[in-house]
Amino acid sequence: MTQSTGSSGIRRQKPSENDNVSLFDKASVYIHMAQVLSQLNDISEATKTVREALDVFRGTSQEVRVLVANSELAIKRGDYDAAIAMLSSVPVASPAFTKAQMVKADIYLQYRKDKHLYARCYQELVAINPCHATHVSLAEAYLRIQMLDEAVQSFERAKALSPGDPTIAGRIGRVLISKHDYLKAVDYYETALKMAPGNLVLRKDLAELYAKLRHFDQALRVVQQAPSSDSEALSHLLQVVNLQLVLPTIHRGLGSDEMAVQALLKAYAIQKVILDRQKDEQPDVLNKQRAAIANTCFQIASIYASAPGNSERENVVKYCTLALRSDETHEGSLLHLARSYQQMGDLDQCQVRCSTLLRLNPAHEEAALMLADLLLQKEDNDSAIYHFQQLLDSRPDNFAALSRFLVMLRRAGKLHTSSADKEQGGLAQRYLRLAERSANVRVAHAPGLHFCKGLYARYRNNVVEAIDEFNLARRDPEWGERALINMIEIYLNPDNENLWDAANDTTEGNTKEQTENLRIANTLLDELPIARNERDAKLRVLEAYAVLAVRTKSMLDKAIQLFMEILETVDRDYVPALLGLATGYMLTKQQPKARNQLKRIAKMTYDQTLADEFERSYLLLADIYINRGKFDLAQELCKRTLTHNKSSGKAWELLGLVMEKEQSYIDAAECYQEAWTCEGEASAAIGFKLAFNYLKAKKLVLAVDVCNKVLDQYPDYPKIRKEILEKAYAGFRP
Repeated sequence: MTQSTGSSGIRRQKPSENDNVSLFDKASVYIHMAQVLSQLNDISEATKTVREALDVFRGTSQEVRVLVANSELAIKRGDYDAAIAMLSSVPVASPAFTKAQMVKADIYLQYRKDKHLYARCYQELVAINPCHATHVSLAEAYLRIQMLDEAVQSFERAKALSPGDPTIAGRIGRVLISKHDYLKAVDYYETALKMAPGNLVLRKDLAELYAKLRHFDQALRVVQQAPSSDSEALSHLLQVVNLQLVLPTIHRGLGSDEMAVQALLKAYAIQKVILDRQKDEQPDVLNKQRAAIANTCFQIASIYASAPGNSERENVVKYCTLALRSDETHEGSLLHLARSYQQMGDLDQCQVRCSTLLRLNPAHEEAALMLADLLLQKEDNDSAIYHFQQLLDSRPDNFAALSRFLVMLRRAGKLHTSSADKEQGGLAQRYLRLAERSANVRVAHAPGLHFCKGLYARYRNNVVEAIDEFNLARRDPEWGERALINMIEIYLNPDNENLWDAANDTTEGNTKEQTENLRIANTLLDELPIARNERDAKLRVLEAYAVLAVRTKSMLDKAIQLFMEILETVDRDYVPALLGLATGYMLTKQQPKARNQLKRIAKMTYDQTLADEFERSYLLLADIYINRGKFDLAQELCKRTLTHNKSSGKAWELLGLVMEKEQSYIDAAECYQEAWTCEGEASAAIGFKLAFNYLKAKKLVLAVDVCNKVLDQYPDYPKIRKEILEKAYAGFRP
């Protein structure tokens, strides 16, 4: 290029019409040369090249092209006024006038932030030449600055000028969807399809819109009415497969997962044909198609993953593996594989998939939590904590990660500042403070932060503070449902005791305080989304627990029936419902039936997504075994619980009870001490048991210390004063 420019450009002479090289090509050499120099940040040389071109092409048809290039250099220099002046000088009759107006419009929008002048440039193009193309350009300009009503009007004018163009109706439809004017959008799409029934793009858009509106029958009609075609053109096959991929959503909406899988398998077959036809294309085209195949396989795996009782786990592994063969970086497939291997008990394969996923995406929260859980089971607490610290050090206001970090610290037994490891015991408080002090000034009032504070307070057994914090998050669309669920669970069980303990209470019904708590819990339940289908099983379980908490015989029977209905309609092995059913049986004095349900859960593979339910199931069964004198079985269940959650105060408490029954008071006191720490030293009942065992073990000073801590919090608790504190003081006397 430089060789054809003399010293710094083409020789300064007027181009001749008889030259072998066209005028357009000669101007292009200058323009491209200037662009290259500009990209190399050699602005002065680029400017020199353009000025020389202006001299060379002055008075020719290429002068305006060079002028536009000169204005782009002015923009690069930051001289926007000069650029606008140059572009405004381009005559209307010039072929480059449209390009000049568009460049000028971009200057107004990007650098002057003036939407009015930006739109005026396109309005002038319409005023000069009110054709289909200029109206479409004006509509696109309106879309860029979010003037949706004006965009629709411009598209409608373009449609009036070209009534046979069905794509305009589709574009109007997409704008109307952005405006949430769904009924009008449906009308436009239906009208367009009548004009062009073979337009599969419009058909896909309309089917997706009907599915979004949950009009699945109409969506299915739109897809099924697509005319058949024998065309093997690649463009047609791409449209066919895109339409086919709308069907799984429709079939699932109609309640047929089997039909959804069949539709995906058909799409998968077409996609493989397309990939084979594209084998000579550029790598980016091939990679895009491989990613599409991976997504289809992942969708199949996702449907199988939702099957009751993990009955389709092999198919989940099969289709996730197929997805990864097409796209080895597919995060969803790696996550599904990790979950499947965890459920199968293959922890090594699970760890491999989690590690791979975190290499691809270090901020992937669920993979970090799953890997942390695996490391906890291997007692590698430091590595588990390290994963979360990396996430939170880089972004302290990542509340999703922070909430999971608190869960993980609790499972690792590192949540409480009074634990043996003081430094790690304070990690929760440290990262809560970091979140409050992050650069975002809104963080202090963020619902996510209040949720995390509420979670920490609940784990510390500070229910009043927990309720206050959750209450500040309960109206938030992202955190509100989780905050409400925590609040409901607290009101149903404010003392964090096991509901089945009430089976030993011979009185029917609740106290005045319990009745008020239950009223509040039901009021909060009304704020939760309605349980629309079987996928809302967790909310149905919560509603059943609210019925169970009434504790009258009729309501206990009703709760048992509700739990049984959930098991019948959702999954016969759904752990939360099985636990609820067992609790109901315990409260109705049907311990053998309760034990049978809990044994089923104990035989299942632990699932960290249902960690609390598995833990409570193990502990209820352990409690039953203790009452039957089967201490070895009870201890095994408590230790299994502590493998997954070292902060389980109830597990430590039951271990202490076993030791106490075996009259090993020192060992019992050690277990009760752990339980008391896990409860934030705020449980009077556990404090009593701890002090009692210190008294039995002749640890009188420790017994007095615990008694005083309990009485400081519960001065109206005379039992500990009379039965332990006074006896301990008496033991000091010679």
